[in-house]
Amino acid sequence: MRRVSWPTATEVKNTTIITLVAVVFFSVYLFLVDQGLSRLILGLDWLLEKIAKFVGLG
Repeated sequence: MRRVSWPTATEVKNTTIITLVAVVFFSVYLFLVDQGLSRLILGLDWLLEKIAKFVGLG
């Protein structure tokens, strides 16, 4: 077995910062995608309702 090579405090700090930045970035990205898709679905629902009323189905 090989000896374990522990990271230095600076390496731990740097990788922690990178991880936190990535988590925040992807959280914001997924939030925006979720909001966009929600608005798209609501818009399509509204449009289909208007079309159904125009055609006489609703």
